[in-house]
Amino acid sequence: MSRRDSPSAGPPARVLYVGDHRCPYDLASRMTRGLRLAGAEVDAVQEDAQPAEAVLERALDTRPDLLLWTRSWGLAGDADRLLREASCPTAAYDVDLYAGLAREASVGAEPWWRCGTVWTADGGSEALWRARGVAHRWLPAAADPAEVGVAEGGPNGPEVVLLGRVRDYHPEWLHRREMAARLAARYGSRFRVYPGDGEDPVRGSALSRLCSSARVVVCDTISPPGHRGYWSDRVYDLGGRGALMVHMAVPGLEAHLRDGEHLRTFEAWDWAGMLALVDRYLDGAGDERERIRRACAAEVEARHTYRHRAEALLAEGLDSAISPG
Repeated sequence: MSRRDSPSAGPPARVLYVGDHRCPYDLASRMTRGLRLAGAEVDAVQEDAQPAEAVLERALDTRPDLLLWTRSWGLAGDADRLLREASCPTAAYDVDLYAGLAREASVGAEPWWRCGTVWTADGGSEALWRARGVAHRWLPAAADPAEVGVAEGGPNGPEVVLLGRVRDYHPEWLHRREMAARLAARYGSRFRVYPGDGEDPVRGSALSRLCSSARVVVCDTISPPGHRGYWSDRVYDLGGRGALMVHMAVPGLEAHLRDGEHLRTFEAWDWAGMLALVDRYLDGAGDERERIRRACAAEVEARHTYRHRAEALLAEGLDSAISPG
């Protein structure tokens, strides 16, 4: 068994990681923290700072165990040559959904898709991956290991919060816009969307305080009809901070976070069911709210951070998939 097959055996795995490492909230930065906590040595390469030819020279010089690529802009130069000649396994990682959206047309078209293994958070599109010649493995999103834990925040803001863009969200998914309208009509000044129009997303400790101070955090995730095995990283990011989530039910999510134990769920487009759950926790059921949100934060910290995903990626190597359940 090689060291990349078992990150705890032998010398640490050496990973050359191409991505956006400038932004601390980008996936590459979060996964880098996870890899390092998992014991890997990470050589972080800023994707837009040098062409593929320079990355290839670096790979040949340093001889990593794995070249990992999380794409933000794409590499300038001949990225296909990089993947052919890197002299180590190559892998890609992304947590976005492609199936059922306009960007599905891009699947398989760019060099990134031709990495030896393409790990994504979409565990329900095997027919698409096969049709486009993508060597796919499922690896769901997670929480930043540096940002899990329940912040002790008082009720100093809106009581009902929707975290996620509304106006500029995917036009294929109208659920969120109607969800926001229903919540605004019901709760008025007790409700707020973050980020609002023209605002930056709430991040870091401010997001942790918001998750604790809001009585209810309402969420959905884009989910094409009949699709299973995909949900947004938001479920781990918010749940890991101690939000009491009222979340749209997504097929497969129950294998990770369970209704009534870690969050509360409603069926997509079931506004009466959604509002009944928000009402329950807005003005009552305080002990139940505390139990659920703290259990969710503990579950995410124990099993669903990018350290856990990094361990899975290194342990699974390039040979087998993780079943989405």
